Amino acid sequence: MSSNGVPVLSDGFYVISTLDKSSFISVANNGESIVVTKNQQLATTWYFQYAPGRGGYTICQVPSKALDLVLDIDVNQLKIGPKDQSDNQIWVVDSAKRQGTSASYYTFQPRIRASSGKALTNDRNNVTVDHFSGVVVDNKQKWAVTLKDLFDVTTKDNEDSKNS
Repeated sequence: MSSNGVPVLSDGFYVISTLDKSSFISVANNGESIVVTKNQQLATTWYFQYAPGRGGYTICQVPSKALDLVLDIDVNQLKIGPKDQSDNQIWVVDSAKRQGTSASYYTFQPRIRASSGKALTNDRNNVTVDHFSGVVVDNKQKWAVTLKDLFDVTTKDNEDSKNS
């Protein structure tokens, strides 16, 4: 759901990248932290699901829909955590058009503000890349969100399980 209350994405599988598609949001090898990778093959597929009545989306790591994208309130960074429907797992997604083009970009805002602990607020920060500390919630950054075909997701998951 966007900040004006209108869902901007259908439930589905997506890859999150910078606008020029040179960097992708991915789960680190430790399985807990979020990193930015330049390698599209290492980009994590995310499942966006609208959360009725919660004012946003849950964003789950694929293939395990038990792990969500979470704002770690203590350090103001993104990580992966068990799904528990807490406010730091609900994301407001806004969409706008790039000036002079028909292409869209998206911003991701936590439903909860990191600096205030548990207080919900309309004064949210956006997910951005800080080249010193990884993916954080700070200044507004524009992202591309690309729908990923379910066939691509299941094929990759099957290949990964064969290689295990």
